[in-house]
Amino acid sequence: METKFITEPQVVEKLDRCILKGHPILFTGAGFSKGGYTASGKEIPVGNSVKELLLTDLLGFDKKSEDFAELFNSTLSDLCSYANDELSEAKVHDYIISLFLDCIPQNFHKVIANFEWKRIYTTNIDDLFENAAKKGTLTVQNMDRQRSYTQAKTREYIKLHGCVRNPSGSLTFSRQEYIDSMLKSTDYRFSSFARDIQTESFIFLGTEMNEMNLDYYLKLFQNVSGRSTNGQLFFINPYPSRIFLSKTKKVGAQVITWTAEEFANHLKEIKMDDGSKVNDYDFDGYVQLNSQFSKEKRFKGYESKLYFGYNPNLKDIIFDWDFINPKIENLYSKISNTFSKDNEKNLVVSLIGKSMSGKSVYLKRLAQKLMKDDFVVYELTDRRFDPYYFLYKCKSLPDTNIALIIDNGSFYYNAIKSLLKKFPPSKKIVVITSSRPYYHNRKRYNLVSESKLIEFYVSCQTVSEGNVFARNIANKLDEKGLLGTMKSLSIDERITYVCKVNDVSTLLYNITYGGAFRKRQKDRFKEVRYMMGDKIKFLQLLAIFQKLDLPYFPLELLGLWDSDNFSSTLQCCEDFIKYSVESKGIELRNDILTNDFIRMMDGRTKLHLIRDILVLVSPQVSDTIHSYWNEIQSTLMKGKLLRKKLGLTNGEVKSLLFDVKDFYDDDYNYWIQVGIAEQNDNDFEKSLNHFKQAESLSPKSYLVLNAIARNYLRQANITKDYAEASILFEEGERRMLKLIRDREEFQVKAFSTHCYLYEKLRFFKIFKQQPSLEELHRMFDMLKSILEKDDKDPMARHISNLFSEYVEKIGVAGKFNLDFYDMNYLKVILGEPSKKNITELLEDFEIED
Repeated sequence: METKFITEPQVVEKLDRCILKGHPILFTGAGFSKGGYTASGKEIPVGNSVKELLLTDLLGFDKKSEDFAELFNSTLSDLCSYANDELSEAKVHDYIISLFLDCIPQNFHKVIANFEWKRIYTTNIDDLFENAAKKGTLTVQNMDRQRSYTQAKTREYIKLHGCVRNPSGSLTFSRQEYIDSMLKSTDYRFSSFARDIQTESFIFLGTEMNEMNLDYYLKLFQNVSGRSTNGQLFFINPYPSRIFLSKTKKVGAQVITWTAEEFANHLKEIKMDDGSKVNDYDFDGYVQLNSQFSKEKRFKGYESKLYFGYNPNLKDIIFDWDFINPKIENLYSKISNTFSKDNEKNLVVSLIGKSMSGKSVYLKRLAQKLMKDDFVVYELTDRRFDPYYFLYKCKSLPDTNIALIIDNGSFYYNAIKSLLKKFPPSKKIVVITSSRPYYHNRKRYNLVSESKLIEFYVSCQTVSEGNVFARNIANKLDEKGLLGTMKSLSIDERITYVCKVNDVSTLLYNITYGGAFRKRQKDRFKEVRYMMGDKIKFLQLLAIFQKLDLPYFPLELLGLWDSDNFSSTLQCCEDFIKYSVESKGIELRNDILTNDFIRMMDGRTKLHLIRDILVLVSPQVSDTIHSYWNEIQSTLMKGKLLRKKLGLTNGEVKSLLFDVKDFYDDDYNYWIQVGIAEQNDNDFEKSLNHFKQAESLSPKSYLVLNAIARNYLRQANITKDYAEASILFEEGERRMLKLIRDREEFQVKAFSTHCYLYEKLRFFKIFKQQPSLEELHRMFDMLKSILEKDDKDPMARHISNLFSEYVEKIGVAGKFNLDFYDMNYLKVILGEPSKKNITELLEDFEIED
């Protein structure tokens, strides 16, 4: 006799905590649709009922026949494959559509469909959920490419097996269709599910996960168990089978024996609660640090790993493990004065520093100071930043002082600009980001002139006025009992030693591991190198990310790249990597072996690894959504970086780009990069062709229009015939001046102005043209309008000096009364201005549409 499975009360309590505070994702299967009605008023068929209809109504078998009995015992996928062969795929699909289109929900379906899920996945092809949800609240993703959306207005409803409302997108029922869906790692829907199952909490309703293409994703979840702060799985299933219970037990999931209607009744009870369980300040994708601070400070006996190269967390700040830097104290005073004295409402603070400079620690210290000054502080934890969703949530807050902190925030500068433009004037907001120099400089245009911007460059140096910082470091290490090799020194000797090393990360390595640590780390790698086999490729991938200044490798990306060997790969590499709970990312533990890993690879290996990642992230890349996936794609396609940092040739870059064409064929940014690669070979006709392809995909894109205009200007300047060059230059000039005239955004005007003035000066020099004073004054007025807006702009400063040199050379400098920037200062920033490669300088900057 079979024993009935009983749900323990504590499992329901766990479910409630997950629903109220865990922002779970809902996954519905056929059991959700049970109780709904078809357009003809009959109950929606599920499971065996679908098979019976296919056999009798579509294929014409008698229920009493032996053929019926034989086929009925087959799986639904096998039966659909048989029907496709006997009739046609089109006829079977048309019949299935007639069964599942215009379904009618019951009230309990509406309760479930209108709950605030993070997003919803389904294997159902019917439209019951869409009809149950309030109109306009869902963005249905039923194609292999992503539709843009904002969480402020809608939730994603991802239909893994297609939808009867869009049958052209294919429906999954047959065995071959199941196999095809499993293999489509570049399908946005399956890629998203593979990513989410590794990092998010799920509630599965009405499915036993017995569809053959879902076992792979459960394995992904099992791989990351214990390495992620998220990832609870709950299955709502009234009649779980023994096989199903065994499967869920294996992955550590919880089973609750409810029907969909019973689950809906429980949701209503939660919503009717007085709200005491719900934290109204929780946002999906954000952590409210005020409440976190209150919880974490109750922690006893905290021992930090901060000094051993690990990423900072909030407890490091709460329990004062960070080194107090006087410059950060001064920065916070400047932030306070901006609000109190200057009466600013919006402020952006960018902490700019290299890896291991301490910028992420200072970011959290500034957050703690803001909390003390009555700011409610949020930290972005998601891989995408939807400014409209954050704005929507902030408007509902009673608080008037709001702060948002974003580690590696330069990726989202354009989104931050959108947030500040629309932020309610009745509230104050400060956005504090940490960024690496290269990415900050590329994207800082987005913040200039849109709001008050404070740029603070973080240095690793320990030397400061009066040696205050060095003294603070020595005293803190003594307080925490981690002086290491400095223990035998007097306080003055410690300060002297700290100043002598003059680098915080080097100091910590030296006193902890000794000066020979670098050699020991390299020796350790030599010992295990040949035992690692192919797993060394993961370290090489991390080295590529490190070299290109990508801050971390997403954990779920490893699950997709190496799902079969996930755990063994991490175990094999554990001496050389570190994992961040906050970013859910992996990076090399330090920079000691980065160059060694890079040198071990030939060009083919580098291209193969980069291609793998570009293919895997392709479904998540979107022109309309700001995400870390976009930044990975953009960086791994940027020719200058690949040539300069990884030593690839331009031919290898072009080979890489054409190798991933099938995955980015409809992405206009991809075609821009292909065009730029052709420009590096001075093949401007080919590059124009690629830019025109980009224009056909996005006719109004500023990036595309600027690329086309600049292509004409650059082609003119390599053309030997003056008459032909003049025609090309006039066309480029017409296009570029129109962009400068028509676009209001400062960053757009500035970038196009830089491109135009530089090529104009080159044209004069190459063809020995003598411009009129009127034309020179017009050019200078354009330059001056940029410098007046942003006097820190390196490109404008550079062209200012080129302009100065030019008017001096042609003998008209005396006719100008101009105040140029000091040349010696510029040499410190840019080197000799006249010798700087402006093409590379322009490539270092990035404007977004």
